[in-house]
Amino acid sequence: MDKTSPREVLLKHGRWVSATEFAKLVAEKKNVSERQAKTLISKALISKANLDHAIMRHVFSDRTVIYGLAEFGPPTGEATHRSIGEPDVERVRKALEELRFEFCFFKEPTVKEVARRAGLPPELVESVLYEHAPETGWGEPPENPRKEAENAINLAGWLCWKQKGVKDSIAEGLAAEAINNASPDVRKKAELIVKSFPDLVPVVGRRILEWPLETQRRWRQLFGSTPPGPPNWGVGAIMGDSDETLNSLSRRRF
Repeated sequence: MDKTSPREVLLKHGRWVSATEFAKLVAEKKNVSERQAKTLISKALISKANLDHAIMRHVFSDRTVIYGLAEFGPPTGEATHRSIGEPDVERVRKALEELRFEFCFFKEPTVKEVARRAGLPPELVESVLYEHAPETGWGEPPENPRKEAENAINLAGWLCWKQKGVKDSIAEGLAAEAINNASPDVRKKAELIVKSFPDLVPVVGRRILEWPLETQRRWRQLFGSTPPGPPNWGVGAIMGDSDETLNSLSRRRF
């Protein structure tokens, strides 16, 4: 992937740009999808490196969102700035937390989902979500939310199993590998599932990591698809007894 930052892309463009056009510019430069480009822009906005040379977001009264840099001068276009009041911010925060809990922390709500729940325009909600991301921890969901959800649910099983202090050398190795290989986002979701929805946590058995029936039902409800199952679970490995199986498991990455 090209190492050019979203700010550098914007600087080269040389003027204020709409949110859609900004995503397209970044996607084209870095050869990624527009969804990935939005994620990169989101991360750039909340990064420490953005504090001194800020990418600026401006919301017009018609709720159009544009991006620019201080060196571009005042935002061009409509003169009146769309005022985002504290009640709007609270509605967005409330909708975000409601949806996270409703989704059992399997996935992060999208801008459109939060906007529907809050009853506010998506452009305004997007601005609030990105601006307050450092406090809320919100981030644009990945392109494959099902995979991240699967990994988080499975990891929740291993975290819960570790808490019980069960002695099993094979399971301990699998648990350690799953925990060490988990991304920060997956780890955070897994911990929230264990804390808030213990009945949904998979059970570590001798041969599989078994999802409770309610977990499977919630998955179907949220993603509209059949829950993942053996042999494709991220950490749902078969725990055989032969040396060949143990060697295979020791090399497997989850």
